[in-house]
Amino acid sequence: MNNRRMKRAITKNLTPKEAWDLYAGSSPEMFISNFYAESNPITDIKEMCRINAYELPANFENANVLFTDEQLELIENLTVEYLENYINEKGGIDNLELISPEELYIMDEIETENLLNDLANYSGIPRKERREIVMEEKIKEIQNELLEIYTEYLLLEDNTYDLKLEY
Repeated sequence: MNNRRMKRAITKNLTPKEAWDLYAGSSPEMFISNFYAESNPITDIKEMCRINAYELPANFENANVLFTDEQLELIENLTVEYLENYINEKGGIDNLELISPEELYIMDEIETENLLNDLANYSGIPRKERREIVMEEKIKEIQNELLEIYTEYLLLEDNTYDLKLEY
């Protein structure tokens, strides 16, 4: 663990809207769409908010933010309240403009491309050159693994008379 000072999550006097803005990380439509797009779709609003709340410690780990169980439960309840009110204001979940899994995939691809471009710009190494470096490193890793396997094989072959099979 690093030596940076840990901070407690902010939950005092939090409204449902503030909880949503601080801890949901997206629009209600995006939030729901991501759960619907899972391989095992989650359609229960309370379950979505519970999962989101209990993933917060991992999401805020780099910011050194600590959450108590009581805070996570409060955030869960406040985000449920916000999301249910939002859905009711829109006239029901069927009236939300949810994002299809295909659109989410395209959005993810665009975000990945942007991140890779940012990384290339930051490092000063063009993406094509970076890809070649990564491939060379992977080839070296595979070669080393194969060498280890082959060495173990040779050692076993030299010592086959010492092996006793027990059933």
